[in-house]
Amino acid sequence: MQDTFRYTFFVILMVCYANFSHATHAAGMDITYQCIGNSGGSSGVEITVTINTDYYGNEITWDITTSSGTIVASGGPYSLGANTYTITTCVPTGTLTFNWYDSYGDGWNWAGVQGSYTVTQGNATLTSGSPSTGSSGSSYFSVSGGTPCNTSA
Repeated sequence: MQDTFRYTFFVILMVCYANFSHATHAAGMDITYQCIGNSGGSSGVEITVTINTDYYGNEITWDITTSSGTIVASGGPYSLGANTYTITTCVPTGTLTFNWYDSYGDGWNWAGVQGSYTVTQGNATLTSGSPSTGSSGSSYFSVSGGTPCNTSA
């Protein structure tokens, strides 16, 4: 009975960790991902978000929202140092908004190191930017077709 309880608890813990965790991998390139919401969801398509941070990556966050304001993907804050983060996520089709934030309010740049973001689908760039000043901004893009996936509920 005790072994069954331990095994069940371990499996539940693994499922929760897989569904709600953040992780990074540093083997030449950092990959950050985040699961938002519960399992399930609806059909969507894969996109890739590439974030190049300035030295103060810990000030940088972003999200992608639908026209109704629902957050469908997000990332950051990141580590100190100029780094590149590549995130593959599933989003619904249609018009979406990429929102960038800088908690210090000076944009994604420091001492000549300019941060940037690029949202791609396959070889197509959907939106990109290099926030040089301010605490936030946004850009619109449209998603259709592509590699199918299920969005988080």
